[in-house]
Amino acid sequence: MLDNKHRGFIALIAAVLISTVLLGLSSTIGVVSWYARLGVKESEEHRLAALRAESCVDAVFLRLAEQYQYTQTAGEIISIGEGACEIVSVAYGTEQNQRVTATITTRARVGAALTTLVVRAGVINPYVEPPFGGRAIEINSWQEM
Repeated sequence: MLDNKHRGFIALIAAVLISTVLLGLSSTIGVVSWYARLGVKESEEHRLAALRAESCVDAVFLRLAEQYQYTQTAGEIISIGEGACEIVSVAYGTEQNQRVTATITTRARVGAALTTLVVRAGVINPYVEPPFGGRAIEINSWQEM
């Protein structure tokens, strides 16, 4: 039979073991939730960077509609709300039948996320009516690098 001394020792060891298990469990839950939060933050930053880079593409489309074969200054920065995007380059192929292919490269950074878009679009001279009521700008490809 156990005397009172040993009963107290067994209760103390049981309390220490239960406390250790609960401490380990709460630490694991805390670390997992921390990494989950970081994953959400990274995906949100990537989404915002992609939207800002897309806004720069839209700005180039507007300028192309206003000025055929628009020439941009190297590394032009466009402010968008609290952030910005960069028009890296606008390059043109050879003109055929009042139509030219433009390759537009834009970039935006939000936090650690960097999005670079490369868009190829056919641009019809705005001073010539598009055939069959077509569009003046037609997107051929849209790639996120």
